[in-house]
Amino acid sequence: MRQRIHGDPSRNYAREWRRWRKSQGWTQEQMASVLRISARTVINVERGYHRPNVSSRMKLEALQKKYREAQS
Repeated sequence: MRQRIHGDPSRNYAREWRRWRKSQGWTQEQMASVLRISARTVINVERGYHRPNVSSRMKLEALQKKYREAQS
């Protein structure tokens, strides 16, 4: 069976997600709530168990863009 790969295998999503979450002062549960994904997903991504799917990445990217625009 062919395994589906989510995201760019050369990116370190674990580090990216953890840094951004901590920069906001959020817990994993708070980030999950804001993104409307499960806390287990955030935990698994941050631990490097799997890469986020397209939907989760798009949600985070949109949220990051919104925060950048608000700071401008």
